[in-house]
Amino acid sequence: SGLSTIDYINSFSHDRINDYRYSFNTLQKFTHYELKLPNAQVSPKISGNYLLKVYLDNDLNKPVVSQRFYVLESQVNVGIEVAPSSQVALRSRNQKVNFTIFHTTSIANPFADIKAVVMQNGIQATAVSNSKPSAIKPGGLVYNDPQQNDFSGGNEFRKFDTRSIRYKTEQVQEIIGDTSIQVFLFPDQPSNGKYANQNDENGKFFIRNQDGRDDITDSDYANVLFTLNAEETAGKGEVYIVGGFNNYALNGDCKMTYDASKHRYQRSLKLKQGVYDYKYFWKDASTGKIDGTAFEGSFFEAENQYQVFVYYTRPGGRWQELIGYGLKSK
Repeated sequence: SGLSTIDYINSFSHDRINDYRYSFNTLQKFTHYELKLPNAQVSPKISGNYLLKVYLDNDLNKPVVSQRFYVLESQVNVGIEVAPSSQVALRSRNQKVNFTIFHTTSIANPFADIKAVVMQNGIQATAVSNSKPSAIKPGGLVYNDPQQNDFSGGNEFRKFDTRSIRYKTEQVQEIIGDTSIQVFLFPDQPSNGKYANQNDENGKFFIRNQDGRDDITDSDYANVLFTLNAEETAGKGEVYIVGGFNNYALNGDCKMTYDASKHRYQRSLKLKQGVYDYKYFWKDASTGKIDGTAFEGSFFEAENQYQVFVYYTRPGGRWQELIGYGLKSK
């Protein structure tokens, strides 16, 4: 936005994290740091999109983690409907999101001042931006363009459970503990056109522990090996493991390698004990296009969560205010 920190932050723009605890009875020793916002030192002043960055030793050249978050000043309501795709050929695969923004105050130019962003399961990479309503009626902006906000339904998320490292749980084939913990998941198969009728958490993950008392400090880290039994996809591209645990980031940390002799993709990730949803995404090397259906398939029946964010730029304003938010499960 180009705003100065004094425009969007009360008090200071940075602070030291002093709330921490040490791990207890774990093979992987770690320190758990915790930060709550807003606090006495850092407090957002205006609505909109924010990015939190954490650095080691107060050194901007040593980034540790970053996380997007949103500050809402609710001024409008959002009504959401999820229906089959308006395109006949895609009705069994896609889900279309129609929504209406209900407002009580006057919006002078909704075509220029309002922007609505639709996300499926909070995935930034596949978000759709709406800059023009399909229809305007008293107190409402309608977005139901037949060609807009059409999402692949995908499939239900795959999942595994490492709440205990003393016995094998859901999707866990083997656990080996020595100087570190190794978890081998059962090999996954492509969907091959089959809908996985199972409950999932729409990509979320939960740090949980059945072996200790405290989920935060008693949950150990394990090297979790993922295996996807599939032939190498035609064309140049990469396969990634994604989920809420890595914010669906398609980077080197979650890129799988292909073993031609065994006809399978593999990747090991260090993850804390808990329950995890995940999927396999394909990224085309030439176009950069992301395909979440190559190994998962796509079905209208799939249960997803859709989020609609409504942004407003006041006449002469220098940033987009987040004035509305809606959530709908299919």
